[in-house]
Amino acid sequence: MNNIKKYIALLLALLMLCIPLTACSGSGADTDAGDAAVEEEPDYADPNAEDPEIIYQPESKGIFFEEEAEDAELNMVKSDPSAFVGSWEATSDQAVYFYGNVDITINDDGTWEGNITEEDCTGTWEDQGDHLHMVCDLFSFDLAFEEGGSLIMTETGSDYVLNTVLTKK
Repeated sequence: MNNIKKYIALLLALLMLCIPLTACSGSGADTDAGDAAVEEEPDYADPNAEDPEIIYQPESKGIFFEEEAEDAELNMVKSDPSAFVGSWEATSDQAVYFYGNVDITINDDGTWEGNITEEDCTGTWEDQGDHLHMVCDLFSFDLAFEEGGSLIMTETGSDYVLNTVLTKK
């Protein structure tokens, strides 16, 4: 009889040890599966945030220009260089996405200054007849007026052409 009591006591002790282990592993497995199934989007933070793991994506302002579309047919018109003189900025969602910011001032003496992608730059421009060719140490691009009156900044690369509408400040 003592042997039976020992076996029952041992069985109860083992059972008591196994119950918490199965309860923990069961809820942990369910929790892990639930977490994997419901993955939340990361929070976006200020671009100047110290945590490099957080991705910044500026919110859409809802500003779109047809002239910036990839398949847009643009008809540039010859313009007097004086029409370009002044301060210009890019405000569209596409401009914010690709550059962050474009803010330039064109002077009538063949120079320009500005801030593009948070980089200050100064440079010169040359009248090419139907457009101005803008040059600085970091950037080169063309400016031309489209027949509808929009000022178009055109950046060309080996595989792309990027048109950005600039508006007068």
